[in-house]
Amino acid sequence: MLNLKYIIPALFCLFCLSCAQGEQEGKTIDVEKIDSLRKDPTFTLELLNEQIEKEPDNYGLFQDRSELYFGLDSLDNAIKDIEEAIKLYEKGPDLHYWRGFLSFIKNDTAAARESYQKAIGLGSQNPEVYYQLGQVYFFQNKYKAAENYYLEAIKYDPKDPQYNFALGFLEEKRQNVPKAIKFYLESLKKDSSFAKSLLQLHDLYINHHSNELEARKYNQQLLNTNLGHPLGNYNEGKYQYGRAIRAVNGGDEKVFAEALNTAILHLTIATDNDPDFADAFYVRGLAYLEGGQQVDNAIKDFQRTIELNPAYAQAHFMLGSIFEANGDLKGALGYFKEAYRLKPDGQGFRKAVQEVSRALK
Repeated sequence: MLNLKYIIPALFCLFCLSCAQGEQEGKTIDVEKIDSLRKDPTFTLELLNEQIEKEPDNYGLFQDRSELYFGLDSLDNAIKDIEEAIKLYEKGPDLHYWRGFLSFIKNDTAAARESYQKAIGLGSQNPEVYYQLGQVYFFQNKYKAAENYYLEAIKYDPKDPQYNFALGFLEEKRQNVPKAIKFYLESLKKDSSFAKSLLQLHDLYINHHSNELEARKYNQQLLNTNLGHPLGNYNEGKYQYGRAIRAVNGGDEKVFAEALNTAILHLTIATDNDPDFADAFYVRGLAYLEGGQQVDNAIKDFQRTIELNPAYAQAHFMLGSIFEANGDLKGALGYFKEAYRLKPDGQGFRKAVQEVSRALK
């Protein structure tokens, strides 16, 4: 299933296995129910199939089965069933919303836009209809139209932080950082633990204002409410690693050891909670290597980084450096060449290839 990271929120739709013909506006998908159905999908699917045979004109049954198919990652069947539901009850705005959402997941933005507009034309007051239509326009770089629909979503649900976040992200695309920060802060007034806004504020203060103190404030706010958040722990791990480097350069061994251990702790939490987090493995590898006593762990982390992202040039270079230090010049040369191939302008990559090549002659 498509990863809906950063912009697309939790799925909203009807989920009423009661199969009632009456439709209620603005109900949201029951994610826990979808997960429970996954545990016994055969029984549930058979139950719905039998019921549809008995009531072939009940659009609610087709809608329920569409949502079940979506939960089981069967997108084509989900679309087929919601289309059948619409044939049976064309005036249901939430049916058109769900059809639009499925089209959006399938990257058919034209069909998604048509379905969302149909839902609005039928009088939908579901804020997600407006938000998702805004998303369609956002990904088409039609920012003014996207902004208008995000604002409509806020009118229907002023308490949801996602819509202010979307406006903030849109302003980032417009390169209006002060306005982006304003919208992110507004989203946090609605939910002080809203992770996406906290992370964006962290990144903006680092990348645009070079204000590490303010950036860390938002990252710590994230960790205060979600101790295991991978990105939050990755950010803190990087801060602590940088602190360790500054300490060793200043000759403060006590602070160096404490900061390095803290960095490894946070980076381990990040990799434990997201085993595919290549950057976290890479930085932890640096921390292991800096400690001097855990070179084997550093090698494993750099290898894992490359396994997750074969184009990670710096990880190849670090492995080459370790192999060179251990006297394996042939192995080192292979890693250095790959690093140079992936990133010809990488600092020291070309020089490393030349020096090890000469040494092997």
